[in-house]
Amino acid sequence: MLTTHVTLSVVTEPLLGLSIAALAVAVARAAHTVPASLLAVVGVVGGVVFGAAAPLVAVTQDPAFTALFSADALISVWLVGTALRLLLAHRARRTA
Repeated sequence: MLTTHVTLSVVTEPLLGLSIAALAVAVARAAHTVPASLLAVVGVVGGVVFGAAAPLVAVTQDPAFTALFSADALISVWLVGTALRLLLAHRARRTA
């Protein structure tokens, strides 16, 4: 069962990670703000590292690379930070 999971992850996790990295860049480019750019760096690093984790584990068979899966925390930081940034911007526009 684990072999099937790793095999499927070799395809899906790079797609997910690179998609998140591309979305982080697109959001930052649309916002044109420093906080969005800083969050984009976190999102890109998290997406690329998370996307590389499954292929590295599958190719090397080294469980040490499973630590790279924790880069999903960086993706979470980007998601929450972007949500807060958008919420605060929306509230500032509403009160102005």
